[in-house]
Amino acid sequence: MNFNSISEKVEKHILPFANKLSSQRHLRAIRDAFMSLLPITLVGGVASVIGAAPVTETTTNGFLLAWANFAAQNSAVLSWINALTLGGMALYICMGITYFLSKHFKMDVFIPMMITMFGFMMLVCNPIELGFGRKQH
Repeated sequence: MNFNSISEKVEKHILPFANKLSSQRHLRAIRDAFMSLLPITLVGGVASVIGAAPVTETTTNGFLLAWANFAAQNSAVLSWINALTLGGMALYICMGITYFLSKHFKMDVFIPMMITMFGFMMLVCNPIELGFGRKQH
């Protein structure tokens, strides 16, 4: 079996199904959301790699020791970058899908984005008890 026959079978059987999937609006919105977040993912990944120097107690390589020193001195900044990029990825994906679906339906984006953000926060965040609701003894 050569490559041309495999390619012909893929084009005959799989390509029509893939074309139908690519034209589905919800899957297209998911695809576009993930593609638009690629730069954020890359920045978060680079910050994670920079913050995790591969150093052990027996490391004598000057470059690795300098890297570890840099990571230790800038750990607060690197952890913030990680939290705001990779840590917020689920919220970004939800908002991206909402944005692209709103654009598909030719809607104003503001209200659906706010509903998405508040709905996400209601699902993810733990509620706290506020002080004014308790009886004082």
